[in-house]
Amino acid sequence: MFGVWETATGRVVRFSDGVAAVMGFHPSRPLPALVEPNGDRTRLGLWDFSAQP
Repeated sequence: MFGVWETATGRVVRFSDGVAAVMGFHPSRPLPALVEPNGDRTRLGLWDFSAQP
C-alpha cells in the first residue's frame, strides 16, 4: 500500500492499495515517480499533485 498525505491537514490526497515503489521526487514540484505492477508488465507512474484542491 502507498499513500500520500497533506502534511498541513493530515488529509489523504492519494492512495494506492497495490504494490508500488517510490523511485524519486521532483525537487520543486509535488510529482513523485512510482514503479508499480500492471498485469504481467511494470509501469512508471507520475502522480502530479499540482492541480489538487
